[in-house]
Amino acid sequence: MNISVIKIHSTNASLLGPNTERMVNAQGDRLTPYIEQQSSALSYQVNIQQKGGRKARIANIEVRYALVTIYPPKKHLKSEGISLTVISCNEISPPDGVSPLCWKLYTNEPINCATDTLQIVRYYELRWRVEEFHKAWKSAGTQVESFRLQTRNNLEKIIVITAFIAIRLLQMRELVVSKKGSKISKLR
Repeated sequence: MNISVIKIHSTNASLLGPNTERMVNAQGDRLTPYIEQQSSALSYQVNIQQKGGRKARIANIEVRYALVTIYPPKKHLKSEGISLTVISCNEISPPDGVSPLCWKLYTNEPINCATDTLQIVRYYELRWRVEEFHKAWKSAGTQVESFRLQTRNNLEKIIVITAFIAIRLLQMRELVVSKKGSKISKLR
């Protein structure tokens, strides 16, 4: 499954840069205005956890999607466009002083209805769990990078053991956070 990372077929260069507005059809429409003109397919809520100076909140998200063909820059006219679905998730009425949540996801997964779109968005939301796992795996939790094993067999064993420990550390952290949250809600 390809979500949010697109590569040109036979090269290693990225097709979309972070500030690039590519053409999405033969009429010359640009990506952001085009997707924002699409009607809202659905809305849903996402829990945004407290982190750093950011307060926890529930964000109301509006989702739009469209099948587009992303064309390469004019200097690469010999290259063909790539057909994919763009999913735009934008927060509706964020709190004052808070930047609204805004995601643009690119996928080649088949999207036949709004429910399919929501599934792709949910996959994207799970990326934070993967990042948290890697942080727990590499940090003081297991310090997996500090092992200097020479054989594949020993390396496989330590990877399995430390991955298990990292998962347990994440589970314990989530348990503590959920218990703190339930205590706070009981006090209210």
